[in-house]
Amino acid sequence: MIKISPQQYAKSLYQLLTEVAEDKQEQAIKQFVLLLKKNNHLHLGQQIIQAFGQVYCQAENIARVQVATAVELPADKLQQLQKQLESAINQKTEVQATTDASLVGGVKLQIDDTLIDGSLKRKINSLRINP
Repeated sequence: MIKISPQQYAKSLYQLLTEVAEDKQEQAIKQFVLLLKKNNHLHLGQQIIQAFGQVYCQAENIARVQVATAVELPADKLQQLQKQLESAINQKTEVQATTDASLVGGVKLQIDDTLIDGSLKRKINSLRINP
């Protein structure tokens, strides 16, 4: 049997969903799950979902952004930050916000593979290293 990776499944699923009419997508997904079952690959489901998210964002030119702050950002501030990011990088974004009290203040952004650390914790640590 040919070994199919979660990434290959994800690419196939994305292609299938872009080629099938919207009202037929649910049936297409059911058929896809049956294919996974037939190939004894249902256990790859979570990995396929994660890979599908990456395939989708790449194909649709969407940057995945993780925003970490010391305290939870109100929805309006998060939306404002998202608009500013989209304007700055000239790309649609998918934002996931988390809180990390150890940051003390400021914001830490992970945009795809790029980390921008504007946290107070980093600034304090920088002062310790470079007095």
